[in-house]
Amino acid sequence: MKRLLFIFLLSFLTVFIAGAIAFKTQISKPVLAASNIVYNNIPTSIPGNVPSLGYEATSTSEFGGQVSLAGAERENPIITVLMSSWACQSGSWNTGTCVTTEDATFSHPITLKIYNVNPDNSVGTVIASNTITFDMPYRPSADPSCGDGRWSDGENCFNGKAFPISFTFNGITLPDNVIIGVSYNTSHYGETPLVTGGPYDSLNVGTNPTPSVGTSLPTNNDAYLDSTWSGAYCNGALGTGSFRLDAGCWTGYLPAFKVEAESPFVRSAEITSPLSGAEVFGMVSFDATLTDKDQNDNVQWAVRKGTCAAGTGTVIGNVDGKSNEYTWDHTTFHASADTSSWEPGNYCFIFNPTESTGDTPIRLTRNFVVIDTDSDNDGVLGAADYCPNTEEESFNKLGTNRLMWDGEQWVTSHPTKSTVPKEGFTMEYTNGCNCTEILNELSAITGESFDGHYKFGCSQSILEDWNKGYYMTEHLTIPVDTADGVHGTKILNSSYDYKIKISGTADAQVGNPIYFDAEYSNFPSVDGTNWVDGVTTYEVYTTNLLDLKVNGNFVDWGVFNPTHVYETEITGTNSPIFLNIYDEYYPNNTGNLSADIFVKLY
Repeated sequence: MKRLLFIFLLSFLTVFIAGAIAFKTQISKPVLAASNIVYNNIPTSIPGNVPSLGYEATSTSEFGGQVSLAGAERENPIITVLMSSWACQSGSWNTGTCVTTEDATFSHPITLKIYNVNPDNSVGTVIASNTITFDMPYRPSADPSCGDGRWSDGENCFNGKAFPISFTFNGITLPDNVIIGVSYNTSHYGETPLVTGGPYDSLNVGTNPTPSVGTSLPTNNDAYLDSTWSGAYCNGALGTGSFRLDAGCWTGYLPAFKVEAESPFVRSAEITSPLSGAEVFGMVSFDATLTDKDQNDNVQWAVRKGTCAAGTGTVIGNVDGKSNEYTWDHTTFHASADTSSWEPGNYCFIFNPTESTGDTPIRLTRNFVVIDTDSDNDGVLGAADYCPNTEEESFNKLGTNRLMWDGEQWVTSHPTKSTVPKEGFTMEYTNGCNCTEILNELSAITGESFDGHYKFGCSQSILEDWNKGYYMTEHLTIPVDTADGVHGTKILNSSYDYKIKISGTADAQVGNPIYFDAEYSNFPSVDGTNWVDGVTTYEVYTTNLLDLKVNGNFVDWGVFNPTHVYETEITGTNSPIFLNIYDEYYPNNTGNLSADIFVKLY
């Protein structure tokens, strides 16, 4: 342990005289991308200095460690190394003569290599290498308050100054475990020793005890080292002069690295216009976006009638002999077309950016509908126009409070004028249908004649029912004191669906009543104000007790409604509806429930 402490605390006795060597270099500072930390052995708040390994002092050319990365991010790593500078502009750190101008720096190239890990934890092949010349700070001048030549940050005294440097590896994807090595030349060591002394001889790589993110491997007691001095190793007998695993004596002094990385890039695209299934007419915009790494891809596009298949039914585009105008900046696509002359029907917009080698192929399609351009001029378009051939209508005598469509608006009778507009009613409200067309549909669905409406015009309630999509065919009163219930008088056609609306409450058990509606009951003497599915104290008869049945079947009437109004839909059975209450004993039941039967119009 004494040898190890010597390694970290020893720096060079060489005194670097400022100005003795001229440095000519191009300074490169990496641009850090947004990323996530997957390994971190650098303190959150960097102190004035940290224990460090001096390369010149320990005959070292490369120092590093094996790291196991956390998380799933592995793309475009940025690796930060915490360095320690003991160099002075003039004088020396260990003689009490250190003098440094504030913010003074020296330039020196540092190489960071990322290696694969062999199964035996030895150093594998190089994944990536990056050499950057950094501006390195000199340590500050000696502070008299320290008394021994160290500098002070106002609270503590230090021999060296800690600072970070970062390396960016764009286009690199890391495996989960890697070995990171830091190398640089000093006067006597490194790939190409510089011979002449300089501030780099007092430049160290910082250490920190334990990573806060990720794991140090093989253990927290191991590092990787390339030194020609056997005393620098835990076990120098295993060899010197090569970058290798050095196990067993590095507890508390692991290389101070931080690794950040991005999530894997996913090439993607999106069609933003038209919307899926959109009904369009006139001018239509075709828009799409592409997210791509290189942003140099071209695009193929087309709009085809009735299909998304290649080479078929192309109306516009830049394929199949078409050369319609469009804009494309490798990220955003736009084209437009006037569909007024297109045949109404289904169409498909195809967006197909080309791909570079290794790119994920993308071919997006978007179906939409070109609708007719309001051939009956009622202002209601496409599928919203239930009656596409609407014409103005007239009645021999428009009845009081009756309505008709005069070709421009809904009108009603007036005592002194022939007709006046009826506020609140539009062709959008009646789904593009006039009074006669609505009556034709109602008559076909219900079998009723509607003679008065045909003669004098539609009542307001007819238009309101048409707008809601339901027309009431009959009202029924359901007795609760008999299993026979009530049978409707209208045939419910199997070609249509019907809405059953139930309302009201009744009671059972004279003298100690149980109030109930279509689904729920309340037993005041037992439950107070609670309404439950079933009947309290009669659970043996299941939750269906006192429920309203439809055509002999139990119905889920939904959650409790304090207004006691419930609805359900059924398909007609070509017979009248049958409604009855299910009970084990009917004679003590009193009251009725009400039912309104509506046919669904569309």
